[in-house]
Amino acid sequence: CLRILEHISEAENNIQTYAGRPKGTVRINCPVTFGSIILAPIITDFLNSNDDINIDLVLDNNLIDPLHDHFDLVIRIGELADSELIARPIGEYEMIFCASPDYLEKNTIPDTLESLMNHSCLGFRYGDIQAHRALGIDSVAFNKQHVRLASNSGQVLKTAAIKHTGILLQPRMLVKDALENGLLVEILQEYAPTPMGVNLLYKTKKLPLKTRMVIEYLLATIKR
Repeated sequence: CLRILEHISEAENNIQTYAGRPKGTVRINCPVTFGSIILAPIITDFLNSNDDINIDLVLDNNLIDPLHDHFDLVIRIGELADSELIARPIGEYEMIFCASPDYLEKNTIPDTLESLMNHSCLGFRYGDIQAHRALGIDSVAFNKQHVRLASNSGQVLKTAAIKHTGILLQPRMLVKDALENGLLVEILQEYAPTPMGVNLLYKTKKLPLKTRMVIEYLLATIKR
């Protein structure tokens, strides 16, 4: 049955390629913050220019198996394991420490990673992985047993930081507006984790025209 479906899909792709009119749905899996901030507006612009292609975008921080799951494209942040997947680099993911000016005025500004243990920290939940391992930092201050607030939502932690609850370690893209508006202040720049690579993954070079069009659009737009 699977073989028959593959033949049908290949035949449909050949027809669309010859006709030069791709159509259908492209399924994408992406981490939440990157998908919400970077991918969402790009996908919207793509849809506005391509009436016959639909996007099924799933934002999820849980690791999936890109080789065997049903997604056409997967965006992955961080080091990639060796696999048969094709990886196209599309950027870097920069994490920074920050807090509100009011919090820093009342609690002093930490000047080392060790001093974070004397502060209220706001920690992202990385499933079963502790924060110091997920982020590659030499501090356990953001591990679940030490934080004032733990959440699997960066937006929740950002809101708490703006309301003077503690120190945040989150993507620059998430807190950029709060930094520009003076609601948050970047600290400990010299201790920030090494930026992680962002890659677009797919299973084979033999792709439907609709998927190739999405890939080309993402590569051209994100790298601009």
